[in-house]
Amino acid sequence: MKSRNLREEVPPDKCPSPLVTALIVTRNRPDELRLTLRRLQEQDYEPIELIVVDDNSDQPLAGIVAQEWPTGKALRNDKNLGPSESRSLGMGLARGLYILSLDDDSCLTDPQDLKRAVLRMTAGPQIGALAFLIHNGPLPPESAEHAGQECLLHTFIACGAMIRAEVVRSLGGYHNFYGYYGEENEYALRMIANGWSVTYFPSVVVHHRVSPLGRPQGRMWALSLRNNIWTIALHLPARRVPVEICWKLAVGLWDATRLLRIHWLGWACGSAAAGLPRILKLRKPISP
Repeated sequence: MKSRNLREEVPPDKCPSPLVTALIVTRNRPDELRLTLRRLQEQDYEPIELIVVDDNSDQPLAGIVAQEWPTGKALRNDKNLGPSESRSLGMGLARGLYILSLDDDSCLTDPQDLKRAVLRMTAGPQIGALAFLIHNGPLPPESAEHAGQECLLHTFIACGAMIRAEVVRSLGGYHNFYGYYGEENEYALRMIANGWSVTYFPSVVVHHRVSPLGRPQGRMWALSLRNNIWTIALHLPARRVPVEICWKLAVGLWDATRLLRIHWLGWACGSAAAGLPRILKLRKPISP
């Protein structure tokens, strides 16, 4: 791919080799999982510990893991827990110094990507998470010319990131009650509040194929709105909370009208309100 030529090669003797845990959460996407595992095998890096969490797929996916990565660990949830709790389970079992977070439909694009990420994490002990450049679409990226420069962020996307295991030991995992969507925003704020940084690292490009399976658009939109409201209530300074929530609701109303999702707007508001007692108990504002 052209994008590989735009990234510096990593000298073999310049890459330390700590254990990296590759964590993949999957549900009802056997073909996507198989392809992602095969792409992961192309990495010019070892050792890699593989943990796959099958979130109660209709047909168990452990057989695919056994075929494609015999030393991998495949876990199966007894019920559909959602990505947040499934990722937390996998993060808690990880033995690696760093955790590579992927979805079953996302993969690294260059054999030296893990080496680059490990080198960057090693050089920046304050980095809690690396947010990779994510290319969304069915076809792989052809160029990384517009990747931008490394910078600090306030969030990351779990389909293409590396998290320091020390962060997980310190903070625990995601808030499981988020279920799906936006849990990374809240987790990133917890990282930042505890002295870690989230760094955009465009030297690693992730191809997110965005499988249409398991993506009910209306429900995903509603979960995103609800969870963003919860994150505001959890972590923003008190004087900012009303303004930010009102702004989120105003944008939500506009989108719901435009996309014909008024019933999902009502669901999101009701669910957000029902969860506020728990949110207020956990509230921990970050410094302005």
